[in-house]
Amino acid sequence: MFAAIVKATLPDASEQDEQASWEALEKIAKFDETQNEAFLRFLEGKLDDPSPFVRTEAGFNVALIRCDLGMGQENEDLIPLFVDLLKQEDLFLRKSAMIDMDPVITSSHLGDKLRPLVPVLIEALNEPSTTYQAISYLGEMGALSREAIPAIRMAAERDNDKTIDQASNEAIQEIEGDGQ
Repeated sequence: MFAAIVKATLPDASEQDEQASWEALEKIAKFDETQNEAFLRFLEGKLDDPSPFVRTEAGFNVALIRCDLGMGQENEDLIPLFVDLLKQEDLFLRKSAMIDMDPVITSSHLGDKLRPLVPVLIEALNEPSTTYQAISYLGEMGALSREAIPAIRMAAERDNDKTIDQASNEAIQEIEGDGQ
């Protein structure tokens, strides 16, 4: 059954066929965890897909499955993918990538390897629809994000939003507390 679904994602498949295939693959992987390794291999092949939307979904699912399989340390290779996706012009794509990189950011053992994400997360503070998530990630990264503190403060002042203000205060505490 898995092979038939994978065949449906061949390049000549329509966009609707590809979306249906992704949904079916996700359901299979969630329903039958024995398929996770096969699903992981398939998704890793999609990390170089020409479509940035396919790459961001593949990156998210690869990171999740690797964590489920106890292979979270291998998520380091996804960092350049998300750096690239967060630099794209398409706002919807950037927002999707911001959400989808959560399992990479929360892979605490990656530590200093997350450093390339700091500049793009600082830039994401300038987009109101990604400000909150960027602040949260920078806080989770701790002292590694020390250079982001002025930008986090500016975002909180600019947005004049209680949720952003609270997230900013928490992130700054995490960043400053992590380095002491």
